[in-house]
Amino acid sequence: MRHPGSRRIRDAVPHFPAAPGGANTGTHRGDSMNIELTKKEFELLLQLVYTGNWVINSNRRQPIKKFDDLESKLFSLCKTAGLDRLAEYDQRHREWIPARDFEDQTGLAEHIDDYDEYTAMDVLIHRLAERDLHEMYGSDVEHMSREEWNTKLEELEKRYAEEFEQHDLRHLRLSFPTYTAPPERNHRH
Repeated sequence: MRHPGSRRIRDAVPHFPAAPGGANTGTHRGDSMNIELTKKEFELLLQLVYTGNWVINSNRRQPIKKFDDLESKLFSLCKTAGLDRLAEYDQRHREWIPARDFEDQTGLAEHIDDYDEYTAMDVLIHRLAERDLHEMYGSDVEHMSREEWNTKLEELEKRYAEEFEQHDLRHLRLSFPTYTAPPERNHRH
């Protein structure tokens, strides 16, 4: 039995057995799989696939094709699902892609910004802590057990995390040994 408002999305995603009392199950024929989703569930699936593809491919010069292809396949079903506002056809590349304002329409822009901010700070904390660990212990780092190395690294990461939590980046300063300030100009009136 299909839920009211659901659409059969053929050959789109694998079928997984439903949890007890869960969603509709699909059917499986050979290599093709079917699943039934409500319009809202399909929109959420598009958001997840878009976000996953964005995480995997946004920083690559050459995207991983299998992820782009699956995203395109799912976005090609938008019109059938009554969600044509979310997709557009790219004539040049002959594929379906998310609409230009997909992130704004779905609220993903805010989630992606949050992810970027968290990830950037997390990477910064980790890299600074690793640098300090090597500066503090020099070649002894290579002789530390994995447990000792992790413990010391976590202590340094905690210190940076607390600092950035309290003061954001206000106390962070970089020194450039080869940098010389431009000469001050005398302004004459």
